[in-house]
Amino acid sequence: MAPLTHLEVVTAPLVNHAMAHNGIRLVRQITFVAGPAPVGPASSTGRAAPDVSADGAIPDIVFTARLVDAHGTVLTRPWQHHVDRIDPGGRVRLDNPDITLDPAAIAGVDEETGADLIIEASSAGQPLVASTTPMRVLAARQWLVDPDAPLLSLELLAAFVQPNHPAVGPLVARAAAYLEAETTSGSLAVDHVLPGRIDAIVEAVCAAVHESGVYYAQPPASWGYGQKVRTPGDVLEQKVGTCLDTTVLIASALEHLGIHPVLWIVRGHSFLGYWRTPDTGLPDAASLQCAQAVNAVGLGLMGVVETTMLTQERHPPRDLFRRASQAPLDTYLHGDPAALVGVVDVYLARLMRVFPMPARRTREDGVVEVIEYRPPAVSPESVATQGGSGAEPVEGGIQAAAAPPLRRPEAPPRVQAWKNSLLDLTLRNRLLNSARGVTQLPLLMPGEHLGTLADLLAAGTPVVVRAADDLSGAVLAQEVRDAYGLPADVLRTMLRDKATVYAAADGETHRLLVARLRYRARTGLQETGANPLALTLGRLDWRLGDRELTAPLLLAPVELKGIVQPYKIVPDETAGLTLNLSLMEKLRIEFGFVVPGLDELPVRPAGVRGEGGVDVDEVVRRLRQALLDAGLPFTVETEARLAIVGFTGYLLWRDLDEHWERFLRQPVARHLALTPTDRFTDPAAAEVDTSLTTLDSVVADVPIPADGSQAEAIAYARGGRTFVLEGPPGTGKSQTITNILADQVARGRRVLFVAEKGAALDVVRRRLAEVGLAPFALDLHDEHATPAQVRERLRLAIAHLPRPDQAGFQAAATDVSSCAATLAAYAARLHCPGGAGLSAFSAHAQLLALGPGPTAPVAPYSVRVRSDPPTGYDIGDPPLEIDACRRAVTAATGPLAGLGKAGFDAWGFATAMPIDVVGLFSLLEDTDLAVTELDRRMAGCAEPIRAALATAISAADLERIGWLLTNDSVPPAVLDETQSRRWREARSELESRQAHLDTLATPVLAVLTPEAVTVPLEPIRQAVREAAASFFIGRKGRLLQAAAPLLAHARPGAHIPPKTLPVLVEQVAAVAAEAAYLAQAWHSLPGLGVVPPDANLLAPQGRSALTDAA
Repeated sequence: MAPLTHLEVVTAPLVNHAMAHNGIRLVRQITFVAGPAPVGPASSTGRAAPDVSADGAIPDIVFTARLVDAHGTVLTRPWQHHVDRIDPGGRVRLDNPDITLDPAAIAGVDEETGADLIIEASSAGQPLVASTTPMRVLAARQWLVDPDAPLLSLELLAAFVQPNHPAVGPLVARAAAYLEAETTSGSLAVDHVLPGRIDAIVEAVCAAVHESGVYYAQPPASWGYGQKVRTPGDVLEQKVGTCLDTTVLIASALEHLGIHPVLWIVRGHSFLGYWRTPDTGLPDAASLQCAQAVNAVGLGLMGVVETTMLTQERHPPRDLFRRASQAPLDTYLHGDPAALVGVVDVYLARLMRVFPMPARRTREDGVVEVIEYRPPAVSPESVATQGGSGAEPVEGGIQAAAAPPLRRPEAPPRVQAWKNSLLDLTLRNRLLNSARGVTQLPLLMPGEHLGTLADLLAAGTPVVVRAADDLSGAVLAQEVRDAYGLPADVLRTMLRDKATVYAAADGETHRLLVARLRYRARTGLQETGANPLALTLGRLDWRLGDRELTAPLLLAPVELKGIVQPYKIVPDETAGLTLNLSLMEKLRIEFGFVVPGLDELPVRPAGVRGEGGVDVDEVVRRLRQALLDAGLPFTVETEARLAIVGFTGYLLWRDLDEHWERFLRQPVARHLALTPTDRFTDPAAAEVDTSLTTLDSVVADVPIPADGSQAEAIAYARGGRTFVLEGPPGTGKSQTITNILADQVARGRRVLFVAEKGAALDVVRRRLAEVGLAPFALDLHDEHATPAQVRERLRLAIAHLPRPDQAGFQAAATDVSSCAATLAAYAARLHCPGGAGLSAFSAHAQLLALGPGPTAPVAPYSVRVRSDPPTGYDIGDPPLEIDACRRAVTAATGPLAGLGKAGFDAWGFATAMPIDVVGLFSLLEDTDLAVTELDRRMAGCAEPIRAALATAISAADLERIGWLLTNDSVPPAVLDETQSRRWREARSELESRQAHLDTLATPVLAVLTPEAVTVPLEPIRQAVREAAASFFIGRKGRLLQAAAPLLAHARPGAHIPPKTLPVLVEQVAAVAAEAAYLAQAWHSLPGLGVVPPDANLLAPQGRSALTDAA
């Protein structure tokens, strides 16, 4: 019994003539697995079993393979492989066995067919195992993309390019004649010529094809998925060809001339490319990543041609080649890059030994002649150059290793935290991942015209942005519904000649998006001081991991102008065009990618439009070149869009990243970065003189009045100290800042003033202008720092000649002297002795020295101040009241007697009798009677009343106490409430609202009397609204009639236009509502109930009632 065996075969799913001609093997792997050793008697079948050794090994194994089609034709060359012995359970694997197709047999296949690949294993002439694999066999001239081997399919497409075909020679001859007619030289040499000459030769070949009268045709449906490619001879002879046929035809002619063609494959289409210099090429012969090829086209290294435009048309344009060269750019490379399937570099395919299929022609004698392609000799140097490694060979063939760059020290953690807060390098940043959203408006840009748009803005030309369905002004050769259908030439003409671009949105969507952009831009400007609205120029399609990303390349801050469509964009003069530095930094970190020559953006030369502006085309070219040199599969697309972006933080980030070591040399920055929790020690901690004399001199030097604490801060700044000055709102911080700035400038120092909000900058700027320092202040705030303004301010500062105001200074000095004299007089009065021999200061000092003790109530006017010269009383003082003095003495008799003899002249006991003793005693008797009567009456009063009357020391006091005991007085609870903080705050609020009412009523009282607010206004408001909304004929009369009750209170001579009545009525209603609320509020305030709740506080009577109550 034969051991069980197993055979596995891995093959290509399809084969064609190109594989056969180039000897490409169709079997990738054959695996043979021997079964276990046999057990039991021999097989009883009639077939002879293979010889098996005693240990179960299988000897002398032979493998054979053949591809047999449905007609029994063998399509492969004979092949067999011998193995001496395979042990039980052993395995034999053949990788890429040399099983090749028979070119002669494959060449006879006219239509796609099926075939079986039969692999057999035998031992000693007896079969062991066989494997049959079905395969597709394409027609000899058929080509398609094999999904299982797309790169191989693309490489094999180069085999259909036949520079050796006999029909190519006459075509090239006609091209030479055309070239001579156009350029006076018919030379077709391509070595050591400029790219422009290569373009001329390609144009001549295209013209020769066009003159051949080839018509465009679709492939027959019977060919299925794929295409049967015609030979150059078939196309020229049959006068018909598909897009791939014409592409292969011209590629064959170009390769015949030594120009390296490139085949571009897109969904359902193909077009031609060609290298404009012989020393350039792609990294691989075939690639599904078209980014590097697209960049090569953008750099001008490769040209492209839409070959179907060279077929017969009714009226071919004069610039046929230009249009055929531009069509692939507009349709695919810029219009729909996602449609690109792959690209084939024919010259590299030849280096990979993918040669053209033999060309056949029938001679006049009927003999079929086969013309084989003989590849030219290729030097190793050219292969290395074509590989694009860019490495220069060194002695011994080994490239010298570059010296490793010196590594910078890592930034401290707090510095790194500062950097992270300034720059967002995550994919949430729209400068790295610009997903479409409501804050973006794409523009329909003609390809490769970013520079034109940038030049228009650089020249200050407003660019009109129309909706896609607004085709006003466009010259159309055919009916087009929107800008999506406009030819690329029309888009270019509209941009170049009329400064007009179209948005990728219809009219209503365009209006909403512009409104959204305008709102976001205005909000961002108010909050940050920088305009976030930018025109993005160019787009990089890049990849990070498994994520496909897009990011803008250049950012041009712009402003939107216009209220109605079409809108316009104008350059924002506060900022210029800048590179997307966040993207550049991300590419550097992730891929080590750096674009040389973009540290400073190139500018447009003199004498061209956009002179002095950024050369956008050159920026894009350098970026594409750097991507091509680095081998990164990223593409640069020439698109533009309006977008809200935030890019102001990058410059701060870069400054911090590059110079953080320099920043840390400053003591404060070093302390905050390295030792933030320690106490800061100021290295310039010299002693600052803060004596009164020094502070007085500081106050005298500064332009704005300053108190002692502010003067101390100025002195500290003058001494170079580091300090933090804190204070609540309204404490004069802006005045202090202004004084510090002025003081520093006066000492020849430069000061940078930074604020979080623009309002703080405005306050200090205004104060500097008020003191005459505006010419020395350069405003760097984004909203105002336009280049023209900066230049003008610098010019004014240089030309400014300060002229001291001597007269003003003398007036101010006199004012200061006057104030000082007033203060000195106050101090003198404070220390001047009075009638008692004591000054106010010394009396208070003695009172403090005596400490607590009995007190005698003495009315202030009972003690007189001695005048000089003595006049009995001071001028302006009331006359001395003798009764008050007597009562004061009587009340103080007891306490004074207990003090003993004092050294004062202010008081003393009488030591002599008066002359009229009888009169004195009579007065005393009357006094006793009065006191007795008072005591009797007080005895009948309640205790609180007696206590209150006992405090009276004058008639006025007695009168006030009597009023308090009447019904008209204020209850004590109310009096207590008036002393509370709550009552004072309520009254302060009402006074503030009263002042607001006066301001609110000013325009109303200018034309109406205060009684106007008492008129019932609701019916008037309704009537006026209806009149304002009525038909315009007769509207004025209806307004006057509706407002008649209010106009009855108009001031004499007041002019009130009817059209202002709706606004006036609303103003009166607002004033009346506020006045009614305030009257009720004043009435409800404890202690002010006398104010009527319906008082008209705008009328004199109401205001008088409020004044009396308050």
